[in-house]
Amino acid sequence: MTTFTLTTTGRNAACDGFVDRLDSGGTIPHLVIATANSGADLVSIDLTGATAFGDAATGVATMTASSPTGTATGSGTAARFRLEDDAATPVKLAHGDVGTTATTMDISNTTIATSDTITLTSMTVTMPAS
Repeated sequence: MTTFTLTTTGRNAACDGFVDRLDSGGTIPHLVIATANSGADLVSIDLTGATAFGDAATGVATMTASSPTGTATGSGTAARFRLEDDAATPVKLAHGDVGTTATTMDISNTTIATSDTITLTSMTVTMPAS
């Protein structure tokens, strides 16, 4: 099997392709935090704006929305997240672990209660070189 490494141009193209797909669902893309892969959804945060992410630079696209928030509709321990392109007919484009340190998505407290306001302060999508 051949392994290859993406150039910066290739990383930018791949990253832009991903975030452009996220933005193309017809409505505002969103981030959902849940208790597990197929567990209960705790909160959905709309990534507002015409586009959720700016153009990639060195393989990294940064969220353009200014501190979007969501109100928790459930209670539990946050363990997984997913990025979806459309609220009406969601297409899951990415998912990962939620924790307080060294996870795909770090949050200050994984214990979420119904009616809590959850604020997303920053987010990036990174396309690695290999």
